[in-house]
Amino acid sequence: MKCRWIKTQIESLVSEQWCAYYLTLIQDAIWPNGELIGSTKKRTDEEKEKMKQDALQCLIDILPGKQTVSYFESEHDSRSKSYVI
Repeated sequence: MKCRWIKTQIESLVSEQWCAYYLTLIQDAIWPNGELIGSTKKRTDEEKEKMKQDALQCLIDILPGKQTVSYFESEHDSRSKSYVI
């Protein structure tokens, strides 16, 4: 008896009508008014630099050792840094 009730509930939740409803909720959450959230505001160069410095400070705080600090503070080969991160 319980198994049939559970099966009926699950079938209801994954019905075409409910799936369409779930997709609409997700779409409205990600693309309100048909526009991707956050796609309208561009960051200034100052904001980008501040975010870069904040991220660097977080890495320095997390990763131990002075060698790590000097590596991330240096300006050499940014491509190799991306592999470390």
